[in-house]
Amino acid sequence: MESMKKKIERYLNHEASGNDLLLIRRWFENDAALGEWFREGIERSDTRIDSEVDARLRARLAGAMVDEECADSESGSGIRWMSGFRNFFDIAAVVAMIVAISTVVFSRKDVPYQNPLVVSTGIGQRSAITLPDGTKVTVNSMSEIAYRFDDTSGTRGVNIKGEAYFDVARDPEHPFIVTCDDISVECRGTEFDVKAYDDDDKISVVLNDGEVLVSDAVTSIAMRADMMVSYEKRRREFTSQRVYAEDYNDWMNGKMRFNDERLEDIVKVLARNYNVRLCILSPELCDERFTGSVGDGNLCDRLRVLTAAAEASYRLEGDSVGYIYKE
Repeated sequence: MESMKKKIERYLNHEASGNDLLLIRRWFENDAALGEWFREGIERSDTRIDSEVDARLRARLAGAMVDEECADSESGSGIRWMSGFRNFFDIAAVVAMIVAISTVVFSRKDVPYQNPLVVSTGIGQRSAITLPDGTKVTVNSMSEIAYRFDDTSGTRGVNIKGEAYFDVARDPEHPFIVTCDDISVECRGTEFDVKAYDDDDKISVVLNDGEVLVSDAVTSIAMRADMMVSYEKRRREFTSQRVYAEDYNDWMNGKMRFNDERLEDIVKVLARNYNVRLCILSPELCDERFTGSVGDGNLCDRLRVLTAAAEASYRLEGDSVGYIYKE
Protein backbone atom coordinates (compact mmCIF):
# COMPACT_ATOMS: atom_id res chain seq x y z
CA MET A 1 0.00 0.00 0.00
CA GLU A 2 2.87 2.36 0.74
CA SER A 3 4.04 2.21 -2.86
CA MET A 4 0.54 3.02 -4.09
CA LYS A 5 0.38 6.02 -1.75
CA LYS A 6 3.60 7.30 -3.27
CA LYS A 7 2.16 6.91 -6.78
CA ILE A 8 -0.95 8.85 -5.78
CA GLU A 9 1.18 11.54 -4.18
CA ARG A 10 3.14 11.89 -7.43
CA TYR A 11 -0.16 12.18 -9.30
CA LEU A 12 -1.39 15.01 -7.05
CA ASN A 13 1.97 16.78 -7.55
CA HIS A 14 1.62 16.37 -11.37
CA GLU A 15 4.70 14.11 -11.39
CA ALA A 16 3.07 10.75 -12.14
CA SER A 17 4.30 8.72 -15.10
CA GLY A 18 1.98 6.96 -17.51
CA ASN A 19 2.74 3.69 -15.71
CA ASP A 20 1.83 5.28 -12.35
CA LEU A 21 -1.56 6.35 -13.71
CA LEU A 22 -2.20 2.91 -15.17
CA LEU A 23 -1.44 1.17 -11.87
CA ILE A 24 -3.58 3.62 -9.87
CA ARG A 25 -6.46 3.15 -12.26
CA ARG A 26 -6.18 -0.64 -12.07
CA TRP A 27 -6.18 -0.35 -8.28
CA PHE A 28 -9.51 1.46 -8.38
CA GLU A 29 -10.94 -0.93 -10.97
CA ASN A 30 -9.81 -4.10 -9.19
CA ASP A 31 -11.01 -3.12 -5.72
CA ALA A 32 -14.70 -4.02 -5.87
CA ALA A 33 -15.68 -2.04 -2.75
CA LEU A 34 -13.99 1.15 -3.92
CA GLY A 35 -15.25 0.72 -7.47
CA GLU A 36 -18.86 0.33 -6.35
CA TRP A 37 -18.55 3.25 -3.93
CA PHE A 38 -17.21 5.50 -6.68
CA ARG A 39 -19.77 4.47 -9.30
CA GLU A 40 -22.68 5.05 -6.93
CA GLY A 41 -21.38 8.54 -6.18
CA ILE A 42 -20.65 9.56 -9.75
CA GLU A 43 -23.88 8.18 -11.20
CA ARG A 44 -25.88 10.44 -8.89
CA SER A 45 -23.78 13.52 -9.60
CA ASP A 46 -23.96 16.16 -12.27
CA THR A 47 -22.60 14.99 -15.61
CA ARG A 48 -20.03 17.70 -16.24
CA ILE A 49 -16.56 16.32 -15.59
CA ASP A 50 -13.64 18.74 -15.22
CA SER A 51 -11.02 19.78 -12.67
CA GLU A 52 -13.59 21.50 -10.43
CA VAL A 53 -15.75 18.78 -8.90
CA ASP A 54 -19.06 20.19 -7.67
CA ALA A 55 -19.67 20.58 -3.94
CA ARG A 56 -22.57 18.14 -3.97
CA LEU A 57 -20.37 15.29 -5.22
CA ARG A 58 -17.63 16.18 -2.74
CA ALA A 59 -20.07 16.06 0.17
CA ARG A 60 -21.59 12.78 -0.98
CA LEU A 61 -18.26 11.04 -1.44
CA ALA A 62 -16.92 12.42 1.81
CA GLY A 63 -19.99 11.06 3.57
CA ALA A 64 -19.50 7.69 1.93
CA MET A 65 -15.96 7.55 3.25
CA VAL A 66 -17.11 8.37 6.77
CA ASP A 67 -19.85 5.72 6.55
CA GLU A 68 -17.30 3.13 5.45
CA GLU A 69 -15.06 4.00 8.40
CA CYS A 70 -17.93 3.75 10.88
CA ALA A 71 -19.00 0.41 9.44
CA ASP A 72 -15.44 -0.81 9.67
CA SER A 73 -15.17 0.21 13.32
CA GLU A 74 -18.44 -1.47 14.22
CA SER A 75 -17.85 -4.72 12.35
CA GLY A 76 -14.11 -5.03 12.87
CA SER A 77 -13.91 -6.33 9.32
CA GLY A 78 -10.65 -4.55 8.66
CA ILE A 79 -11.25 -2.37 5.58
CA ARG A 80 -8.41 -0.25 6.84
CA TRP A 81 -7.33 1.21 3.52
CA MET A 82 -10.26 3.65 3.63
CA SER A 83 -9.28 5.19 6.97
CA GLY A 84 -5.62 5.44 6.03
CA PHE A 85 -6.50 6.89 2.65
CA ARG A 86 -8.70 9.58 4.18
CA ASN A 87 -6.01 10.64 6.63
CA PHE A 88 -3.35 10.69 3.94
CA PHE A 89 -5.11 13.13 1.58
CA ASP A 90 -7.49 16.04 1.66
CA ILE A 91 -11.03 14.97 0.68
CA ALA A 92 -11.27 17.43 -2.23
CA ALA A 93 -7.95 16.27 -3.69
CA VAL A 94 -9.04 12.64 -3.49
CA VAL A 95 -12.29 13.39 -5.31
CA ALA A 96 -10.48 15.34 -8.03
CA MET A 97 -8.02 12.47 -8.48
CA ILE A 98 -10.75 9.83 -8.73
CA VAL A 99 -12.64 11.79 -11.38
CA ALA A 100 -9.48 12.42 -13.38
CA ILE A 101 -8.22 8.84 -13.61
CA SER A 102 -11.33 6.67 -13.56
CA THR A 103 -13.53 5.40 -16.36
CA VAL A 104 -16.93 7.07 -16.03
CA VAL A 105 -19.98 5.48 -17.62
CA PHE A 106 -23.06 7.51 -18.54
CA SER A 107 -26.25 5.89 -19.89
CA ARG A 108 -28.81 8.10 -21.53
CA LYS A 109 -31.58 5.70 -20.51
CA ASP A 110 -30.60 5.41 -16.86
CA VAL A 111 -28.93 8.70 -15.90
CA PRO A 112 -30.18 12.17 -16.90
CA TYR A 113 -27.45 14.31 -18.41
CA GLN A 114 -27.08 17.94 -19.36
CA ASN A 115 -26.97 18.72 -23.06
CA PRO A 116 -24.13 19.21 -23.86
CA LEU A 117 -22.19 16.74 -21.74
CA VAL A 118 -18.69 18.23 -21.31
CA VAL A 119 -15.53 16.30 -20.46
CA SER A 120 -12.20 18.09 -20.08
CA THR A 121 -8.65 17.17 -19.02
CA GLY A 122 -5.75 19.11 -17.57
CA ILE A 123 -2.01 19.00 -18.10
CA GLY A 124 -0.73 15.43 -18.32
CA GLN A 125 -4.19 13.94 -17.70
CA ARG A 126 -6.23 11.49 -19.75
CA SER A 127 -9.85 10.49 -19.27
CA ALA A 128 -11.71 7.41 -20.55
CA ILE A 129 -15.51 7.71 -20.69
CA THR A 130 -18.54 6.09 -22.25
CA LEU A 131 -21.03 8.55 -23.77
CA PRO A 132 -24.81 8.16 -23.38
CA ASP A 133 -25.11 6.51 -26.81
CA GLY A 134 -22.53 3.84 -25.88
CA THR A 135 -19.58 5.44 -27.70
CA LYS A 136 -16.27 5.03 -25.84
CA VAL A 137 -13.91 8.01 -25.85
CA THR A 138 -10.38 8.47 -24.53
CA VAL A 139 -9.56 12.16 -24.09
CA ASN A 140 -5.92 13.23 -24.25
CA SER A 141 -4.11 15.87 -22.19
CA MET A 142 -5.35 19.50 -22.30
CA SER A 143 -8.45 18.57 -24.29
CA GLU A 144 -12.21 19.01 -24.12
CA ILE A 145 -15.17 17.35 -25.78
CA ALA A 146 -18.83 18.42 -25.65
CA TYR A 147 -21.41 15.74 -26.55
CA ARG A 148 -24.92 16.52 -27.77
CA PHE A 149 -27.80 14.31 -28.84
CA ASP A 150 -30.52 15.76 -31.06
CA ASP A 151 -33.76 13.98 -30.13
CA THR A 152 -35.47 15.29 -33.27
CA SER A 153 -32.97 14.19 -35.93
CA GLY A 154 -31.25 11.47 -33.90
CA THR A 155 -27.84 13.00 -34.69
CA ARG A 156 -25.06 12.31 -32.20
CA GLY A 157 -22.53 15.16 -32.15
CA VAL A 158 -19.26 16.00 -30.42
CA ASN A 159 -17.31 19.25 -30.53
CA ILE A 160 -13.63 18.79 -29.77
CA LYS A 161 -10.66 20.92 -28.76
CA GLY A 162 -7.49 18.90 -28.39
CA GLU A 163 -7.24 15.18 -29.05
CA ALA A 164 -9.50 12.19 -28.48
CA TYR A 165 -9.86 8.60 -29.65
CA PHE A 166 -13.41 7.54 -30.54
CA ASP A 167 -14.78 3.99 -30.51
CA VAL A 168 -18.21 4.86 -31.90
CA ALA A 169 -21.20 2.68 -31.05
CA ARG A 170 -22.66 1.36 -34.29
CA ASP A 171 -26.04 2.90 -35.20
CA PRO A 172 -26.81 2.97 -38.96
CA GLU A 173 -29.85 5.20 -38.39
CA HIS A 174 -28.11 7.89 -36.34
CA PRO A 175 -24.89 9.50 -37.60
CA PHE A 176 -22.09 10.37 -35.18
CA ILE A 177 -20.42 13.67 -36.13
CA VAL A 178 -17.25 15.15 -34.64
CA THR A 179 -16.69 18.84 -35.41
CA CYS A 180 -13.55 20.91 -34.91
CA ASP A 181 -12.96 24.35 -36.41
CA ASP A 182 -14.12 24.18 -40.03
CA ILE A 183 -14.23 20.42 -40.55
CA SER A 184 -16.46 17.51 -39.56
CA VAL A 185 -15.92 13.77 -39.26
CA GLU A 186 -19.02 11.63 -39.81
CA CYS A 187 -19.56 7.92 -39.27
CA ARG A 188 -22.12 5.35 -38.15
CA GLY A 189 -19.80 3.24 -36.04
CA THR A 190 -16.02 2.83 -36.18
CA GLU A 191 -12.74 3.76 -34.44
CA PHE A 192 -10.64 6.85 -35.18
CA ASP A 193 -8.42 9.50 -33.62
CA VAL A 194 -8.93 13.25 -34.00
CA LYS A 195 -6.19 15.72 -33.10
CA ALA A 196 -7.27 19.37 -33.17
CA TYR A 197 -5.33 21.55 -30.75
CA ASP A 198 -5.81 25.30 -31.16
CA ASP A 199 -2.06 25.97 -31.30
CA ASP A 200 -1.38 23.37 -34.01
CA ASP A 201 -1.22 24.35 -37.68
CA LYS A 202 -3.28 21.38 -38.79
CA ILE A 203 -6.06 19.01 -37.78
CA SER A 204 -5.48 15.29 -38.30
CA VAL A 205 -7.84 12.33 -38.44
CA VAL A 206 -6.46 8.76 -38.31
CA LEU A 207 -8.86 5.91 -39.05
CA ASN A 208 -8.31 2.54 -37.39
CA ASP A 209 -11.27 0.65 -38.72
CA GLY A 210 -14.39 1.02 -40.86
CA GLU A 211 -15.20 4.17 -42.84
CA VAL A 212 -15.61 7.87 -42.06
CA LEU A 213 -16.34 10.96 -44.15
CA VAL A 214 -14.17 14.03 -43.49
CA SER A 215 -15.53 17.32 -44.86
CA ASP A 216 -15.22 21.08 -44.88
CA ALA A 217 -17.50 23.54 -46.70
CA VAL A 218 -16.33 22.50 -50.18
CA THR A 219 -14.50 19.15 -49.98
CA SER A 220 -15.33 15.66 -48.71
CA ILE A 221 -12.94 12.73 -48.36
CA ALA A 222 -14.06 9.14 -47.76
CA MET A 223 -11.51 7.51 -45.45
CA ARG A 224 -10.61 3.85 -45.18
CA ALA A 225 -8.74 1.98 -42.45
CA ASP A 226 -5.06 2.89 -41.92
CA MET A 227 -5.52 6.27 -43.57
CA MET A 228 -4.68 9.73 -42.22
CA VAL A 229 -6.27 12.95 -43.46
CA SER A 230 -4.71 16.27 -42.47
CA TYR A 231 -6.34 19.68 -42.80
CA GLU A 232 -4.06 22.72 -43.09
CA LYS A 233 -5.87 25.48 -41.22
CA ARG A 234 -4.30 28.46 -42.99
CA ARG A 235 -4.54 27.15 -46.55
CA ARG A 236 -7.82 25.31 -45.88
CA GLU A 237 -6.51 22.28 -47.77
CA PHE A 238 -6.72 18.53 -47.21
CA THR A 239 -3.92 16.01 -47.69
CA SER A 240 -4.15 12.26 -47.18
CA GLN A 241 -1.73 9.36 -46.80
CA ARG A 242 -1.57 5.68 -45.84
CA VAL A 243 -0.31 5.06 -42.30
CA TYR A 244 -0.14 2.34 -39.67
CA ALA A 245 -3.00 3.63 -37.53
CA GLU A 246 -1.90 1.99 -34.27
CA ASP A 247 1.26 4.12 -34.28
CA TYR A 248 -0.96 7.14 -33.63
CA ASN A 249 -2.75 5.61 -30.63
CA ASP A 250 0.25 5.03 -28.34
CA TRP A 251 -0.62 8.13 -26.30
CA MET A 252 -3.55 6.22 -24.75
CA ASN A 253 -1.00 3.95 -23.01
CA GLY A 254 1.18 6.83 -21.81
CA LYS A 255 3.69 6.40 -24.64
CA MET A 256 4.85 8.95 -27.19
CA ARG A 257 5.51 7.95 -30.78
CA PHE A 258 6.06 10.40 -33.62
CA ASN A 259 5.92 9.81 -37.34
CA ASP A 260 7.95 12.29 -39.40
CA GLU A 261 6.97 15.09 -37.01
CA ARG A 262 8.73 18.47 -36.78
CA LEU A 263 10.66 19.08 -33.57
CA GLU A 264 8.68 22.29 -33.07
CA ASP A 265 5.44 20.29 -33.01
CA ILE A 266 6.90 17.57 -30.78
CA VAL A 267 7.88 20.24 -28.24
CA LYS A 268 4.20 21.27 -28.01
CA VAL A 269 3.25 17.70 -27.11
CA LEU A 270 5.86 17.60 -24.34
CA ALA A 271 4.67 20.96 -22.98
CA ARG A 272 1.06 19.71 -22.78
CA ASN A 273 2.07 16.62 -20.85
CA TYR A 274 4.67 18.03 -18.47
CA ASN A 275 3.52 21.61 -17.82
CA VAL A 276 6.81 23.04 -19.02
CA ARG A 277 7.64 25.82 -21.49
CA LEU A 278 10.24 24.55 -23.96
CA CYS A 279 12.04 27.04 -26.18
CA ILE A 280 14.02 26.10 -29.30
CA LEU A 281 16.91 28.55 -29.34
CA SER A 282 18.41 27.42 -32.67
CA PRO A 283 15.86 28.18 -35.47
CA GLU A 284 17.29 25.50 -37.76
CA LEU A 285 16.12 22.85 -35.29
CA CYS A 286 12.43 23.73 -35.64
CA ASP A 287 12.04 21.78 -38.89
CA GLU A 288 14.13 18.78 -37.82
CA ARG A 289 11.92 15.70 -38.20
CA PHE A 290 11.71 12.69 -35.95
CA THR A 291 10.22 9.23 -36.43
CA GLY A 292 10.11 6.74 -33.60
CA SER A 293 9.16 6.26 -29.96
CA VAL A 294 10.52 8.26 -27.07
CA GLY A 295 9.29 5.60 -24.61
CA ASP A 296 7.38 6.13 -21.39
CA GLY A 297 10.06 7.75 -19.26
CA ASN A 298 10.20 11.19 -17.66
CA LEU A 299 10.74 14.51 -19.43
CA CYS A 300 14.53 14.33 -19.22
CA ASP A 301 14.59 10.85 -20.75
CA ARG A 302 12.43 11.97 -23.66
CA LEU A 303 14.40 15.16 -24.26
CA ARG A 304 17.60 13.11 -24.23
CA VAL A 305 16.28 10.85 -27.03
CA LEU A 306 15.01 13.75 -29.15
CA THR A 307 18.08 15.95 -28.84
CA ALA A 308 20.42 13.02 -29.53
CA ALA A 309 18.53 12.35 -32.78
CA ALA A 310 18.77 16.03 -33.74
CA GLU A 311 22.42 16.28 -32.66
CA ALA A 312 21.43 19.02 -30.25
CA SER A 313 21.44 19.68 -26.50
CA TYR A 314 18.90 20.68 -23.89
CA ARG A 315 18.88 22.46 -20.56
CA LEU A 316 16.13 22.61 -17.94
CA GLU A 317 15.80 25.48 -15.51
CA GLY A 318 13.69 24.38 -12.57
CA ASP A 319 10.44 22.59 -13.30
CA SER A 320 8.85 25.06 -15.70
CA VAL A 321 11.32 26.16 -18.40
CA GLY A 322 13.64 24.33 -20.79
CA TYR A 323 15.81 25.13 -23.80
CA ILE A 324 16.85 23.11 -26.87
CA TYR A 325 19.81 24.33 -28.87
CA LYS A 326 22.76 23.50 -31.07
CA GLU A 327 26.16 23.57 -29.41
